[in-house]
Amino acid sequence: MSEAGSLPVETMKIGRLGEIKYSHSDDGRVFECKCDCGKKTTKSYSQLKRAYEKEIDISCGCSVGAWHKYTKGDRRMAARYRAMVNRCYSPKNISYPNYGGRGITVCAEWLGEGGFENFISDMGYPEEGMSLDRVDNNSGYNKKNCRWVDSATQNRNKRINRYVVYRGERVLLHDLCIKLGAEPINIYKYYVHGDWSLEKAIEIDTDPMRSFAGTTYRYVNRDGDRFRVRIPNHSKKCFSSLEEAVEYRDTMVEAGYLKPTRRFSDD
Repeated sequence: MSEAGSLPVETMKIGRLGEIKYSHSDDGRVFECKCDCGKKTTKSYSQLKRAYEKEIDISCGCSVGAWHKYTKGDRRMAARYRAMVNRCYSPKNISYPNYGGRGITVCAEWLGEGGFENFISDMGYPEEGMSLDRVDNNSGYNKKNCRWVDSATQNRNKRINRYVVYRGERVLLHDLCIKLGAEPINIYKYYVHGDWSLEKAIEIDTDPMRSFAGTTYRYVNRDGDRFRVRIPNHSKKCFSSLEEAVEYRDTMVEAGYLKPTRRFSDD
């Protein structure tokens, strides 16, 4: 009788191992397996379970020997290659819902025997700091749709990015924020996920006097009918008008008690 345990290994193909059959117990369950290379080997239940859960390319040992034929650069490429394939075809991969779950696939030329070599031949080796990017995020991985890009380019090409029309020009929202000196996280919060207009969000965020909430000024807080200015590690004062509070705040900036920020600078 099989003692496969909670994971039905005898009905599975794990890594390069198939035809898995229970053999005996030797301080744990041991299974006889047949490798893709044709050789038979034995593996413990814990080895098979770990290989399945961690998506390890387990074999009789032949893959270790084959691995050494690759250069160090190829081994780095292999890690990228496996990551690409796993996020498209392994439901256990954390990124699968955004790739395989959306129908993103890897072209036939890059799969199966010789697929890794074809991937290198088509894509070449990336420069330091480059990562694999798809030109069209709704299409799969293939030679025409893939490229090596830096992190900035890849971040601009994400599906979550949003194009907007600002003063008659269609631009990427993130680029617009950088150009105008606005904080992208604030604009996304109050315009994309809030109910503010784009113009209002940018106007308030780029105002050198105001905090982004739009109802208070940086370091100035309303306290009933008065306005309180709190200078970290120095003082706390209250004023009857907002103008007086802001004037005192600016005096503290000029005196060096507050470190000038982007919002206080002329740049």
